[in-house]
Amino acid sequence: MKRFRSLLILWILPASVWAQDPSFTQLFNNRVFLNPSFAGLDAGLRVAVTHRNLWKAVAKRNFYTNGFSADYQSCRFPTMGLGLVVMNDVEGDGRLTVNNIGLIYSYKLLLGRSSLSMAMQGDYYSANIDWSKLVFGDQYDPVLGIVRPSSNFNPTLENAHYFDFSGGLIWRHNWKLPNREVYWHLGAAVHHFPFGFNNAFFGQSSLPTKLTLHGGWLIPFFKMGHRLNYHVLPYFRFTGQDFAAGKHRSIDMGLMVLNKHMLAGFTYQYNPIHLYRQNTDAISFNLGFSSDLSSGVSYRITYSYDFNFKGVSNGTVGTHELSLILQLKNLCKSRFNKIHKNDCFDYGKKGLESVF
Repeated sequence: MKRFRSLLILWILPASVWAQDPSFTQLFNNRVFLNPSFAGLDAGLRVAVTHRNLWKAVAKRNFYTNGFSADYQSCRFPTMGLGLVVMNDVEGDGRLTVNNIGLIYSYKLLLGRSSLSMAMQGDYYSANIDWSKLVFGDQYDPVLGIVRPSSNFNPTLENAHYFDFSGGLIWRHNWKLPNREVYWHLGAAVHHFPFGFNNAFFGQSSLPTKLTLHGGWLIPFFKMGHRLNYHVLPYFRFTGQDFAAGKHRSIDMGLMVLNKHMLAGFTYQYNPIHLYRQNTDAISFNLGFSSDLSSGVSYRITYSYDFNFKGVSNGTVGTHELSLILQLKNLCKSRFNKIHKNDCFDYGKKGLESVF
């Protein structure tokens, strides 16, 4: 355990750090974090709250991420969307804590049975670390253990504050087939544009740029009564961060089966870490339940569990993620809501909550 903690400390030293954004297993529930262009993409107000607990057996509760997002499609201007994201990420015994809050503006072009959404996001970050709780390699004696103070302690690097910018695109299309409709989307997002205010805490001028490519297909396949209630959703995500150093790339491929009230599925993640020349592949399982609270108000609760089977010991006890989604769809009662409404993407009429 001590060797593992020492390794974690090496990751956050200013001389060798490579910052990697936290990510959520449930892409479909945390879609505004995935791509800011999801903000205001569907009618109404959508609120998402997620807690992710990573490797609980390693450092008790000191690897976790909390996320909150809210996005809203304007009633008077339905082609415009607004979004808010808030994240709290804590890592390791030194409690490396990064908090950020971001605002999103999106614009949607309606093109027949397709739509193109574009968005810009601005974030404020605050990072801090408790150096007194860290243990470094130069403190160890081969026989006696920890016997001396570390030369790595640097109290001037305890806090940092900085601004950041991101953007994204999403293309969605409603493919009408005999007796059914297939929804699909392709998207791209760039987080941490390669410019920004000085970030001395991480020893670099800006956070490493992250590129995300993603897509999904919502396909009806089973009919009960007069409605195609059951759908399958294959999806993927490619993420690359700090390409210049070739340090982090991952590919997620998943499949879900869902209807209006239930969803279940799995995701396989291929995650090569070139720094250590080994993969940390993982499989996750998702199970969710959704229902209506009242007319126009619905919620969804989803739990996921993922475990690594390559590169990381099973003793980490895997990762748990829990999310709550609240959707308010009937907020717009005025005539303005009908001006640019694109009924091709009204999932509610298909007896299904919007996922992608």
